[in-house]
Amino acid sequence: MLPEWYKQIPETIPVYVLSHGWGWTKTGPKYGPGFSAPKFNCTSQSKSDYRLIINNVDGVDSAVYYCYTWDDSAKEYVSHTVVFGQGTKLIVNDVAPAPVLTVLPPSLTQLQSSRVSLLCVSHQRGPFAQVTWLVDGTPVNSGVWSSSAVQQPDQSFYMSSSLSINTTDWGTHKVYTCRVSVGTHSSERHISKCQCGEKSE
Repeated sequence: MLPEWYKQIPETIPVYVLSHGWGWTKTGPKYGPGFSAPKFNCTSQSKSDYRLIINNVDGVDSAVYYCYTWDDSAKEYVSHTVVFGQGTKLIVNDVAPAPVLTVLPPSLTQLQSSRVSLLCVSHQRGPFAQVTWLVDGTPVNSGVWSSSAVQQPDQSFYMSSSLSINTTDWGTHKVYTCRVSVGTHSSERHISKCQCGEKSE
C-alpha cells in the first residue's frame, strides 16, 4: 500500500500534500508544492495504518483531507485497485478571528422591480462558515443564497450571501441582519432602509 494525502478546499480541486510508503524511514515523505516538514508529516504504524500529522495548525489548514492509495499486490496499476477515503473535515476554531462583514443595500435599479436583494460579503480566515439571515431578529431561510468561500492570495477567504425580499418590505421599518460564524467566532451586521445605513455589533 502506498498512500497519498490530498487537501481540498470547497469548490476547488484537491491538491497533493504528500505520499509516504511503509519503511520510508530514511527518505521520509515526498511532498507536493507548498507543503513541507515539519508542518506536514506522515507516520506509518503498519502497512495498512498511515496517519497524516499537521503541526501548529492555523485557520488556513481548515479543509477536507483525503487519503488515496492503491493495492500494488497485483503488480500493476489499474483503476479498480485505486481507493479514496471518505475524507476528514478539519476546522480550526481557536485561532480564527471573527469574520469581517459588509452588508450592501439594494441597488437603485433593483428598486424598480418587485423584489430586491441584500448582499452580505464576508472576509474570513477559514473556508467553512455558517451564514444566517434574520429579519427583526427572527432567522429566515426563504430567499437565501450563499456562495462557497474562495481563497485569496493572502490565504484569507471571501464568500457572499444574499437575501431576496419584496421591495415593499425594504420600505418598512424591518431590520435585516447577516450573521456569519466561522468556528467559534461570529460577526453580524444590521441594515434597514429607515436607518439609512448600517450598524454593527
